[in-house]
Amino acid sequence: MARGKVSDRMNSNKKILVICDDADLSGLYREMLETYGLMFIDTARTISESERFLRDNIYNTVIIDCKNQKDELKNLKRIIDSDTKLLYIEGSFEDPDLSFLENAIFIQKPFNIDSFMCELSTCEALEKR
Repeated sequence: MARGKVSDRMNSNKKILVICDDADLSGLYREMLETYGLMFIDTARTISESERFLRDNIYNTVIIDCKNQKDELKNLKRIIDSDTKLLYIEGSFEDPDLSFLENAIFIQKPFNIDSFMCELSTCEALEKR
């Protein structure tokens, strides 16, 4: 996939919420997504902050990169629209108690940008089914 171009499986009109507890990394996610032509991106620093966005908007994809906060994630899962795709990014998936995120695509850190965008593209392709 060439950088700077949106994959034919992705639509630049899709709305994405990035939940990331690291301000610098959150900015990098936004920049990376915009580089690929995705323009409707909201960011939240905490899962609690994201709840406001989720009440006011419908997202095609939610990207979660926060330190594992299971109780908050369970609450978040309850308010996310059932058609919303989840990408969950974590340094380690040793904890089996993430089963409540049954339809999420898991990405382990570190990852490269092309792999990340391929996973995001998979979310977008799933949405068209």
